[in-house]
Amino acid sequence: MKNNSIYLSSIFFLYFSNISYAADNILSPEPETPNYVRICDTYGKTYFAIPGTQTCLSLGGYVRTTTQVGHDAYDNSSYHSPSSSVRFTLNPKTAAETELGTLKTATSLRFEWGDGKDSKSSGTLRVATMQLGGLKLGLDFSNFVSFSNYLGNMLNDDVIAYGGVRTSQISYTYSNNNGFSALLALEQGNDKDSGYKTEKDKDASLIHGGMAKDYVPHVVAGVKYEQDWGTIATVAAYDSINKSWAGKTKLDLKASDALSLWIQGAYKNNEDIYFDGKRQKTSFYGQWGGDWATWGGLAYKFNSKTSLNTQIGYDGSKTLATAINLEYQMLPGLIIQPELTYTKWSDARATALSGQHSVGGTLLIQRTF
Repeated sequence: MKNNSIYLSSIFFLYFSNISYAADNILSPEPETPNYVRICDTYGKTYFAIPGTQTCLSLGGYVRTTTQVGHDAYDNSSYHSPSSSVRFTLNPKTAAETELGTLKTATSLRFEWGDGKDSKSSGTLRVATMQLGGLKLGLDFSNFVSFSNYLGNMLNDDVIAYGGVRTSQISYTYSNNNGFSALLALEQGNDKDSGYKTEKDKDASLIHGGMAKDYVPHVVAGVKYEQDWGTIATVAAYDSINKSWAGKTKLDLKASDALSLWIQGAYKNNEDIYFDGKRQKTSFYGQWGGDWATWGGLAYKFNSKTSLNTQIGYDGSKTLATAINLEYQMLPGLIIQPELTYTKWSDARATALSGQHSVGGTLLIQRTF
């Protein structure tokens, strides 16, 4: 009897031990190996690898609101009430290593709403380029304005225009480890940033534009030297449709960790033409009034969050344009930037604006990501 009890107890113990072991297997599964996103910091802090590919992607952009009061700095039109606009810009970029070097793409899409309707620039492709080493192909800002690093950090920087903006292009930039670089580009231009009528065209729809035709492109060439003290760049361009050329030199100086200064001078040979009392843009490149123009400015950084920017420009048509703003980083990625502008027109041939001046204000709030 005693042996039978021991035997039955053993069976009972083994049976429930197996049930308990099986339950443990069900309730405690093996942990899965986590999948991590690979960071591609070779190209910048914002790049990450696209799963299953050798391509790295960066997604950036901004959302901003702009409010303007007073008078427009470009044409002296009056804002009878505050003029407001909202803009969203998305800037995807990619990069990958190939047997021929680093292959990159850059794109920029803009959507904008202003004063109760879609802006003319809303839904537009601003940039779309492919780049392999120093060779770049696609839609981008003209090298005539970008190679010398534009002007100052202003919202209204081009009241005195310093060249056309977007264009299809193919360019090659050579650079070495000593800070020297050289550029050669073929560009198409466009008929939006430049175009004009003459008195002969008064009753016709004919507009002389700035887009290259007949298989002859515009040509841009430049050289640049960059060191710790700053940068000096010279760039020249030939407009094949208007048979004109323009050139400019820009000097950027880093006076200290807080203060930077810059100055730019430009010259063109295309003739100014006036229509209905307004000066026309007779070249895709030389767009300032008169033969020459000069711009200058400074930026002063008070601390890690606050900086002051100023700019002044004057051209051969006696147009004076000034601007000053204060940029404040309220939060990481969130800036507030109020700007004040003053423009004076003294071009006797531009009867629509001659003798007038404008004072205006702009408030920008922007979230960059």
